[in-house]
Amino acid sequence: MLFTKTSCRLSLAATLWVTIACCTAQVQAGLITATTTTLDPIAPGDVVDFDIELRNVALPSPTDSIISITLDFTASDAALTVGGTDFSGFSFVPDAGLIGSLSFSFDPDVSDDGIVTLDADTPPFGSDTGIPEATAYIRLGTLSAVAPPTPGDYTIGFLIDNTPFANSTTLLLDDFDFTTLVPDVQGASFTVTSAATVPEPASLLVFGCAGGCLVFCRRRKDRGNATTLCRLS
Repeated sequence: MLFTKTSCRLSLAATLWVTIACCTAQVQAGLITATTTTLDPIAPGDVVDFDIELRNVALPSPTDSIISITLDFTASDAALTVGGTDFSGFSFVPDAGLIGSLSFSFDPDVSDDGIVTLDADTPPFGSDTGIPEATAYIRLGTLSAVAPPTPGDYTIGFLIDNTPFANSTTLLLDDFDFTTLVPDVQGASFTVTSAATVPEPASLLVFGCAGGCLVFCRRRKDRGNATTLCRLS
């Protein structure tokens, strides 16, 4: 039987997911944050960007490193996802700085289910080293979301769930026990305001006629003044 690089990775991914679900440790190992970078005002339909970052990594052993990060955005406001059923307005671009640490992804598309993974392409497939213990800060990428049509306040949130086989935001270690750590999370909010009011065609016509009348009257007045000056001279 022939095994391709992709099939081996998929087999490894399946093994990891089963082991992770059974061996999730109740340990917090860092902080994952979202920060709004799009400036106000934000109108309905605008694309809103968020910096996603990992801070204050604290792993059980100095020799441990993070070889996979799952980002679960399904805790975001229901208005952004049609009640959690449609994530097509979401997109995620990994940071270029992850090359050499987490440059692969078993689940790169956040728009299908609100979840994206960042994975280490480790030997023998690649040369990624993961994210080491005591990393103070690393940028994971940019999440983008389409602002909903109704003005109001909205939140991008990370799901945390310790239930076995449940989706959750997690950190996977390379300690050969497939230990999965649960980080602290901090979402981000933004405000959608009403779009600028565009005058109706009838209003534009009225304003246009009024402006034309003012210009006409001004010209008649100027001509009258010029005639009077000529007679006086």
